Amino acid sequence: MSSTSRYLWRETAELRDPETYDRGVERLHRDSRSPLRAVSLQSHRIQNSSFEEWEHLIAEGKVDRLEILAEVGAYLARLDPERALHFLFHGSKSFDTLEHFYAFRDSVVATITKTDPQRVFDTLKAMKRGGAQMDNSRFFSESWAKNDPRAAADHFEELMPLRNMAMEGPSPKIPYAEFSQIIMKSWISKDPAEARAYLEDLPASPKRNALQAAFDRLKANTEPE
Repeated sequence: MSSTSRYLWRETAELRDPETYDRGVERLHRDSRSPLRAVSLQSHRIQNSSFEEWEHLIAEGKVDRLEILAEVGAYLARLDPERALHFLFHGSKSFDTLEHFYAFRDSVVATITKTDPQRVFDTLKAMKRGGAQMDNSRFFSESWAKNDPRAAADHFEELMPLRNMAMEGPSPKIPYAEFSQIIMKSWISKDPAEARAYLEDLPASPKRNALQAAFDRLKANTEPE
């Protein structure tokens, strides 16, 4: 066994034990001669552990570093998207702060949204109406808009009630400006001609008015006078 392999084995063994996990991670970052080496060992640990191991470590509050929670979230989302979403929204978790939860949540949701947004969308629609549904839906819808603005625009009227607890259905009384701006900012950066053509094909509606207003405002701010 090479010296690198022995070092890797020793660190991985320490990190695999929930009782020594926090100490192992801190020692990695504190004592490693190179930050890149610590990150490499950390990634090796993440990629070579089972879903069950990470469920246990997170449930016990053993994962404290934000960057590790984010990397673990992405790993679990790729490993088993359905299970990752269930664990995120219904599993037993222990986070010290909301910042820790968001580091994990954002990574799980963003990763799955890139490849299977409908799965996330369906999961959120099935959640109980309330603040958690709204908060998670806002992050999801904005991630979707940044990845695929056309899809987000297509589902605009379905997404709006999820983004606003006071809204039971599409209503012209609810301000659409914020989400319209996010969609159009993403779309204009990718393909402004496609965004313009999409708007021209929409029938008159609060949705069209909101998206058109956002488009016009953003184009006015970016085009030279």
